[in-house]
Amino acid sequence: MRAGVRVKNCSVEEKENSNAWNKVLLARKITRFRSLDIISHVFDTFIELHGDRGIGDDKSIVGGIGLLNHQAVTIIGQQKGKNLSEMKYRQYGMTKPEG
Repeated sequence: MRAGVRVKNCSVEEKENSNAWNKVLLARKITRFRSLDIISHVFDTFIELHGDRGIGDDKSIVGGIGLLNHQAVTIIGQQKGKNLSEMKYRQYGMTKPEG
């Protein structure tokens, strides 16, 4: 990761005291990192690729080529969105079979 980027870890108490519902709430948390957040902090360059021009483009899947330490890598992630308009655009993170 680049210098200055820090990720807050869950404390041991949060992990020990969590039940199933708290885990669901944590997974749905709107401030949680999304694929594009991680991609922008980890990779120097990212070129997003889109659909096959035949069937369509699945907006909930983010895929492309990025540079990591001057090495080209393929990146595939699921993007949910951070606000209502982005969530609608990204289909609330629900992928389609043809995607």
